[in-house]
Amino acid sequence: MSRAGWKRLIGILMAALLGGLLLNGLAEQRFSLQGWLSSSVLLSVSGGLLWFFWQMTASPRRVGWAVAVAFLLRLFVGIGLSLALPVWGHDSEVSKAGYLFFDAFTRDRQAWELATSGQSLLAAFGNEFSGDQYGGMLAASALIYRLLSPDLHRPYLILILTAFAAAAAVPFFYAAVKRYFGAVVAALAVWIYVLYPESVLLGASQMRDPVLIGLAGVALWLVSRWQDAPRRVTFGLVGIVLLTAVFSYLVALPLTGLLFLWWWLEYSSRIRQVKIRRLVWLFVAVSGVLMLAGMAAWLRESALWDARLTESGSGKIQALFEALPDPLELPFLVVYGLLQPVLPAALFDPSKPLWTVISTLRSLGWYGVLPLLAYAPLGMRFEAKGLPRRLIFWTFLIVVGWSLLSSFRAGGDLWDNPRYRTLLLPWLAMLAAWSFVIARQQRDIWLPRLLACEGIFVCIFGIWYANRSFQLGLNFSFFVAAAVTAVLCGLVVIIGYGYDRRRRLKPG
Repeated sequence: MSRAGWKRLIGILMAALLGGLLLNGLAEQRFSLQGWLSSSVLLSVSGGLLWFFWQMTASPRRVGWAVAVAFLLRLFVGIGLSLALPVWGHDSEVSKAGYLFFDAFTRDRQAWELATSGQSLLAAFGNEFSGDQYGGMLAASALIYRLLSPDLHRPYLILILTAFAAAAAVPFFYAAVKRYFGAVVAALAVWIYVLYPESVLLGASQMRDPVLIGLAGVALWLVSRWQDAPRRVTFGLVGIVLLTAVFSYLVALPLTGLLFLWWWLEYSSRIRQVKIRRLVWLFVAVSGVLMLAGMAAWLRESALWDARLTESGSGKIQALFEALPDPLELPFLVVYGLLQPVLPAALFDPSKPLWTVISTLRSLGWYGVLPLLAYAPLGMRFEAKGLPRRLIFWTFLIVVGWSLLSSFRAGGDLWDNPRYRTLLLPWLAMLAAWSFVIARQQRDIWLPRLLACEGIFVCIFGIWYANRSFQLGLNFSFFVAAAVTAVLCGLVVIIGYGYDRRRRLKPG
């Protein structure tokens, strides 16, 4: 290692020692030697690995800054929320304990219970602990507690792990996107990945989702490097999929299919025999159908259960269901879930200030990328035939399909629904970045038109939500608001299409 490398590692160690002292003081409100040492060890290992990944991918300096921002942002948001929620959060056991997600609260408490029980960590994969359906996050958290914090439950140590998992994928993600779409798209995709609010909140909680997202980002890089070392990359991909299955086999299955499809789109053109290509495509189609069929019963039961929870927990949903025919209830919840977190609701529904800020940021993140996702099929008309166009087309179908499936699975739920779709954040961020860059390069007016449609929706339903919350005296129903929104958005699209058509037909 060069002298500059040693200097950086020493700098990382010193920063970890100071950071550990700061974390210990903030989280425990006192100095604890065990807390300082344990957090310093985790910070130094995380910092060293992040630096190594940045070097290994030969990423530019700006990507190194993005890695640092991804890690520190999630860590300090997590610490800040753990301090703020007991004071300014809801009057619930989860909030009072400093947790944002119920799953994180349950899993972390059970991880501490397992760590101090003397049982084997393999017990995390049994039926005794219900806080983790798959055991991976529970076992990892319990291992950290058992090795580094046997004297006291320190939840902030797990925040270092989740922040690291999210940040570790950044240089790999950049290298993969750059290879397919260039440095401009890659740089924007990285910052969408780093700053996307739902991802920040997940990485700032004791959740398994940041680990799954990080593994997906690394796996994407491995697929992009398959031609350089097919055997090693294949072993690496198998390892990534197996590790993903430890945390969630229900995520590992679709991830495997997505990675195979991504690989096949790139390398199918090298196969001369048309029959072989058709057989592989048939295999892909049959595998997808079998996977959906195998999950259908579970998905339907879960969707109906979550739909009932959504209906029972929301007075306005109950009122809307009474006016809807029974066959339209679940489709309505799917569309409603696709719009979650609903930005007008975040802005105008009464809540505690802290939760209003959290809900608004989550909504702004999703509503920021939603028009870009919708623009992708329009932007493809500017992309020449070839691999990038095929990747964008299939990525669009997968992201939309996964988002709809997440809405169906979660039944319109405010928290699970956005969390599920964020599992494909690398592809979502890449697609949004590509759409923005292509629209800007081509100066395509269709992206502003889509933004106008979104603005119409936010304004009209903002008035509707404000009327419900503050009793403004405006007498119009949800269905009237939906009809007005549909008509105005339809006019934007029709007038825009007509204007473009006249321009094309105009001589000269």
